[in-house]
Amino acid sequence: MSAQTSPTGTSVALPGACLLAQTGVYEEYLSIRPIPALPGSHDLLVRSRLDSARDPDALHTRYRAGISLEALSRLHTFLGEYLASQGGRDAVTAVVAVGARADGEGQS
Repeated sequence: MSAQTSPTGTSVALPGACLLAQTGVYEEYLSIRPIPALPGSHDLLVRSRLDSARDPDALHTRYRAGISLEALSRLHTFLGEYLASQGGRDAVTAVVAVGARADGEGQS
């Protein structure tokens, strides 16, 4: 899977992934998908791409973990609490919206 670009040549977020970082030459994405062979388990994957790499469209795995739905729920709570301590109500609303997709809805 390679990163997509718009007609202007700028990066477009990967479908089913959350853009974590973008500097213009570096992008980092988080995706969470169910693991069909392990009911109740989910694949948490952090990938990145670098424009100056040999293959600038290639995504490289930075971190991967198989986690349970309960662990995803704890992560959701942790992020909500952290964001609430940093930015108030709007930040928590954003985490709740992201958490609604933790079950793989909208994932390919």
